[in-house]
Amino acid sequence: MKKNIEKIVEKNLCCGCGTCSSTCPQQAITMVRNTAGFLVPEVDHNKCNDCGICLLTCPGNGLPEDLTNRYDDIFRGNNIAAYIGRATDEELWKNGQSGGVVSALLMYLLENKIIDKAVVNSFNPKTNKPIVTYVKDREGLIKSQGSYYSQSAVNEKAINNTSEKTAAVVLGCQAQGIALSKKYTNKGTPDYLIGLVCTGNHSNLIIDDLIEQSGLESEKTTEFRFKDKRAGGWPGNILIKTNDQQKIMDKKKRMILKDIYGVYRCQCCFDKMNIFSDIVVGDPWGIEAEDKKGGLSVFIIRTEKGQDLINKAIDNKYLIADKIDINSVYKGQKIDSTTKTKFFGTKEICKKENFPFPDYNIDWSKYKYRKASKSLKRHFSKLLKYKFYLYNVENRSKLNKIIRKQKRLLALKNTLLKSASLVKHSIKRIFRLFTKKI
Repeated sequence: MKKNIEKIVEKNLCCGCGTCSSTCPQQAITMVRNTAGFLVPEVDHNKCNDCGICLLTCPGNGLPEDLTNRYDDIFRGNNIAAYIGRATDEELWKNGQSGGVVSALLMYLLENKIIDKAVVNSFNPKTNKPIVTYVKDREGLIKSQGSYYSQSAVNEKAINNTSEKTAAVVLGCQAQGIALSKKYTNKGTPDYLIGLVCTGNHSNLIIDDLIEQSGLESEKTTEFRFKDKRAGGWPGNILIKTNDQQKIMDKKKRMILKDIYGVYRCQCCFDKMNIFSDIVVGDPWGIEAEDKKGGLSVFIIRTEKGQDLINKAIDNKYLIADKIDINSVYKGQKIDSTTKTKFFGTKEICKKENFPFPDYNIDWSKYKYRKASKSLKRHFSKLLKYKFYLYNVENRSKLNKIIRKQKRLLALKNTLLKSASLVKHSIKRIFRLFTKKI
């Protein structure tokens, strides 16, 4: 039996976080992109000695009990306070995806020399892919603003042996990898974890697809934003630029592609709300507030360190923020409805159909949730099968063929759903007219 990360890759449970690469004592693991554009670890068998550290620190593999039992509710984690607000710096605010809160916090940490550098994602125009970088100043931070919704191995840089103080912007799986690294290795980890609310990551092909749809020349792309409020206000449309052209695309196009390029492991994830971070930041869905179109962020404080950072950022005029009810954030993010239904529905399907599923040491029986309907379960099952197949395709021609087929199927489904909705609406209207006459 393999004692290295290849075991996880074969099960399609890799999330592409890069934890294994940074924690491997033999430096035997490199993160590469497979044919379908997913980030996966590649093992150098001449260096690997099967020590098993990569498996212990892999969040795709699951989580041990001593990391999960610290929370009464694994979907919510620890909660100190919740806020809604934005960056006071106009450039950071207007250039940010929502309220620019993450950038404002990093700016405070950098300018006050609390950290030496921050680990963030930036867009690499040479590859049209996100790239993990260190930023140390305002210029680098502004260049890193924006969203890509595409895999990047953040933990390759977030976990290291540097003596410098750092902060890292992470997704839930990446924060889990950092927590596992703390448990099983002596590697250095970030002093601050600023988490992002996450609804799932995607193959890097999602960016290629959108650029192709834009009609712009791929090799001339200079900027890509999956969501940009400068293009139509929050929550923003797709924005793609070259040196002499700009294309704004309706946000519906990105929504269509989520089920085309989604990561298998993400469908098996409970951690939308990034419970291992110090602060988790997201969009203000379901929250009533002025100037939402201009961009605001909601954020939940999870640790005392996170609370201290927020207090100082507000006191020093880096943030404008108001406290809000924590439950309103979870309601807006649909944790007790959509998230739990998808997670438990997927878990049930994986058990029934013998699909790979992470080994979580959690008592799931205590959780209440709305069970998925039969049609929704069928949808979840089809997505799992499709994602599993896509992940393992090695022939580019075959890859393009199954992507085209999936697009046609989803387009047909959406057309049928729209037709059904119109029929339902028409019946209701006729019924109302009929009852009025009576």
